[in-house]
Amino acid sequence: MSTPTKTCRYCGVEKPADHFRRNRLRCRYCAAEYQRTVMRPRHRDYYAAYSHDYYRRTRDQQLAEKKIYYQENRERIADYARRYRAANPEKIREKERRWQASNRDRRFDYKGRHRAKRWGVPFERVDFKKIVERDAFICHICGEPTDPNDLRFDHIVPFCRGGGHTEDNIAMAHQTCNLRKGTRLLSEHLARMAGSETVSM
Repeated sequence: MSTPTKTCRYCGVEKPADHFRRNRLRCRYCAAEYQRTVMRPRHRDYYAAYSHDYYRRTRDQQLAEKKIYYQENRERIADYARRYRAANPEKIREKERRWQASNRDRRFDYKGRHRAKRWGVPFERVDFKKIVERDAFICHICGEPTDPNDLRFDHIVPFCRGGGHTEDNIAMAHQTCNLRKGTRLLSEHLARMAGSETVSM
């Protein structure tokens, strides 16, 4: 028994009937291409709102499905990632540069948690916007206002002295002040700076 066929009105190719939705003139491929190239650009706001609402309603289900898929295909995904990185080193570097430039706080948070874990001290996800609001761009070391381009986040009690990567142990500082303080406590740094000023006088 021959398989029923139908000719797509748009690509002109004769295809099996199950390649078409019911009573549609476009095959599934042409319909998807039409959605991607015509309908989505024409109704961008509608599709964006729909996608956002759909993700909000099915977020837990989607995350669970992705987790299962990753667990079942871990080796294949890792192998593909390795081959892609080897074949596209410039793309990867450029993507990493753009991400680091636009996610400086998240990068500092990730590195801070990673270092804290190695030191065996407490760590948590830190919201740097809250620290900026709390410190109001004032350097906690010298007490002077900081420039956004010269801004650093200092661990008040360094990791090597038992301090953790936590919101209450992070404060805003000038880059120069942060480097001068090093791994000292703030009281030790201020005493050292006062001593150097006395000697210079």
